Amino acid sequence: PVPPLSPTGGGMQHQSTRPFGSSRMKALQLHLCGISHATAGVEVRERFAVEPARLIEVLRRFARGGLSDQILLLSTCNRTELYAFGEGPEFAAALRRAFRSLDRRGGLGETGHTGAASAAHSNGASPGAAGAAHSNGAPPGAAGAARSNGARPGGTDGGLAIREAHGREAVRHLLAVVSGLDSLILGETQIKQQVRVAYEASREAGTAGADLHRLVQTANRVSKRVRTGTSLNLGTLDVGRAAVLQAEQELGSLAGKVCLVIGAGKIGRIAVRELASRRPARLVIVNRTLDRAMEAGGELGAEAAGLETLPGLLSKADLVLGAAHAPEFLVTRQAFEQARRGAGGDARATCVLIDAAVPRILDPEIGLLPGVRLFDIEHMTGIIEENRRRRHTAAAEAWRIIDGELTGETAVRLIASPRGTTACARGTRRPGGTVRTPGRQPRPARPGSRS
Repeated sequence: PVPPLSPTGGGMQHQSTRPFGSSRMKALQLHLCGISHATAGVEVRERFAVEPARLIEVLRRFARGGLSDQILLLSTCNRTELYAFGEGPEFAAALRRAFRSLDRRGGLGETGHTGAASAAHSNGASPGAAGAAHSNGAPPGAAGAARSNGARPGGTDGGLAIREAHGREAVRHLLAVVSGLDSLILGETQIKQQVRVAYEASREAGTAGADLHRLVQTANRVSKRVRTGTSLNLGTLDVGRAAVLQAEQELGSLAGKVCLVIGAGKIGRIAVRELASRRPARLVIVNRTLDRAMEAGGELGAEAAGLETLPGLLSKADLVLGAAHAPEFLVTRQAFEQARRGAGGDARATCVLIDAAVPRILDPEIGLLPGVRLFDIEHMTGIIEENRRRRHTAAAEAWRIIDGELTGETAVRLIASPRGTTACARGTRRPGGTVRTPGRQPRPARPGSRS
């Protein structure tokens, strides 16, 4: 079997995992271009992160630019990956340019050398789990995916390793992603919902053609086979729970502690549920939208508060867990210092901060302050590696399921599609406002429908 994808190494030395060949390709193939926890540190991944609310806008921009009429953009805390159907090396180059345009720093030069945000940590934690090579439980002899860009918390990024693949390798990678085999926390299940969100964005943007529809359906079916046929997802760990376990390692028992969670999304709610079971003295969930915080807090027995109350809450907190979507730091070093000094707070009291968000919402320089221990998602090394060790056998079984799917006639249809068969999936909206259903003529979108 073909081993898991390995990232391209060193700077911007882009190369595909399989050669295109000398003759022009006669069929559309799936192409992949992206970065993940295996190829880039969090300080690089946050530059390419796309908030869920912006997915449709970005997909339509790519489609209007003529990239492809079948595009999927998957952006999570673990990865930002751009999938599209096209043909030939020229298309691969266009996809690479489209991906690089996502960089919040305005794109990279030809050399790809650009400084990365420095992540300051006072806890002396070792580089994140993504910095070490691992095989994700792949079959014996399979190459592990290792971060190769030299970036690590506390250092700088001397280049950008972009992962590229096409055809069978790209399909195999997506199946592994949806099954939880390529996640930083091996076997986590949140990725399935994240792929659903990404595909729904493609439908709304008009970039979900028949080939992409068939591919996502297959990925979901394979993921279900992995879930029911192996123990990979049993008792699975997720980011919210891992963050709470990390807090317990640092603070000991959380009973009697003041715990603050920023963000009422999926990760924040999971963290609040885990924290509530530890019986803290006070548990507060903070969100930009107070109604959503109240909804989550009411369900889980936590207090609810708006972002404007953060300074007062930070002054007394023993644990701060960041899990919100925001394009900027919600807590800066200056704001944290002022909060700890004011309102009767002790500026030197021990406080553990865990930033589970990408992009990060807690200023890394907070970790330089006395009495503070700051972790990001990659510093939960021990917890992540123990989870990986326990699931190694199940992961090998999952890889066999995936490789079995990529044999026979079914695999041929997934890997390559004859030109001219890219009709959109049922109900997909094209950028022009029409709805295209395979075998039917385009019709205008209903008045008042979302576009």
